[in-house]
Amino acid sequence: MAAPAKGKGEEEEVVGQEEEEEDEERCLEVDELAREMERFDIRERWEEEAEALRQEDAAATEAVGRRVVPAFSGLVMFAASSSNALCGRTTPYPSGASMPPKWPPQRDHREVEVERLILFLANREHMVLYTLFHAPHSDAQPLAEVIIFYAADIMDGSIGQHLLSSILNDCSDMIHEAIITRITQNRDRMISNGVCSLSCCRSVDVVKMIRSCKSRKSCQIVRDAIMPWMAPSRIQSLLNDSDRLKVVQARVDRFPLDIAKFLFDVVGENCTGMAFHPSGLLLLQNCLERMTWKEKDNIFTQLSFRSVRLAQHHNGNYIVQNVLEERNESHLAIIASCFRGHYVDLARQKYSSRVVEKCLAVFDYAEQCIIVSELIFDPDNFRDLVTDDFANYVISKALETCMGFRRSGPMYLDSCSLKAFSLSIIV
Repeated sequence: MAAPAKGKGEEEEVVGQEEEEEDEERCLEVDELAREMERFDIRERWEEEAEALRQEDAAATEAVGRRVVPAFSGLVMFAASSSNALCGRTTPYPSGASMPPKWPPQRDHREVEVERLILFLANREHMVLYTLFHAPHSDAQPLAEVIIFYAADIMDGSIGQHLLSSILNDCSDMIHEAIITRITQNRDRMISNGVCSLSCCRSVDVVKMIRSCKSRKSCQIVRDAIMPWMAPSRIQSLLNDSDRLKVVQARVDRFPLDIAKFLFDVVGENCTGMAFHPSGLLLLQNCLERMTWKEKDNIFTQLSFRSVRLAQHHNGNYIVQNVLEERNESHLAIIASCFRGHYVDLARQKYSSRVVEKCLAVFDYAEQCIIVSELIFDPDNFRDLVTDDFANYVISKALETCMGFRRSGPMYLDSCSLKAFSLSIIV
């Protein structure tokens, strides 16, 4: 065997010493982390909180007949019912049951202690991730319990956001589900109208959390947390809350179709109201992209019957154009029947004039003739429309359509005669 090059043995020795020093330093950091986790005594706190929740649940069950089922590590989850307790109460608290404290409460020793813990973990993010994913189970378990217990606090603050996001992206399904459960069940932060603690978090952070969901259970937990936002009495409030809409939108884009179906049902029931709202329109259009044809057909039919009003609205006109672009015969027939007799008024308005132009492009020959007849062959209307700021574009499109008639088939008025007729009226 050839002798090692000069200095190679010395270099290997130096590298070995550096690795030993790194291992020793890492062990010291892990020990420091373990001591800090032991100081918080999470198991005792978890048991105290679980016992308090069990007592509260017993009172609630006795009063309103809800069935309580256990969840991860002492946390309490509720079975599905008309009052989704996973996301907070939607019914008044029973007599004798204590109301949760208003959030945020006055700063106390626990709050200061939690802030110090989050700062400690955030400043040692690399070591926290190493301990969770590579250290022995005896070291990783206490740390995981602390992070799960204080997950909502970490998410609320700005210091630990990156740490929590890294954990959610790389942790096991069990830890991920436990963190999601903890955040959506943090009752101290549930506000009185029954909306879950996701409402207290920044939307961008909740969106990141949703996008990290990989297991069906995680998706279902988030779905159950969002369901109260979609109640009929809260739809208008949701449409005016851009942060919650971002969260709902992330759910539409990320979750499996069967889990997202309840959202599609709600959108189908409120499609007309959503079409008038800019954020609601965006949500509606994105849901339509993932819906089955049967679900889309139901929504398009509802919108078609209300097309006259929608066409005149600065948001609603877009969804009417979407329906027209689908070129479904039944929907086109409904819109055509609603528009007849209104084309002159629609052509004069900024938003509906675009819809009339779209109608001229997608309707069949017979319906195009009806539009042209309403717009052009009444001299008084035609003179006003030609000089109108918006209707003149519609008239231009109508004349183009008439030229197409001559090229493609019989025409009840020669295109040259039509031009001469138009010029004579203008003059």
